[in-house]
Amino acid sequence: MNLDSLSLALYLKSATWLTI
Repeated sequence: MNLDSLSLALYLKSATWLTI
């Protein structure tokens, strides 16, 4: 499992939502 990739994806999603 690549938790780093998952965390990064979730971080980017959160950042996008916060930006909107």
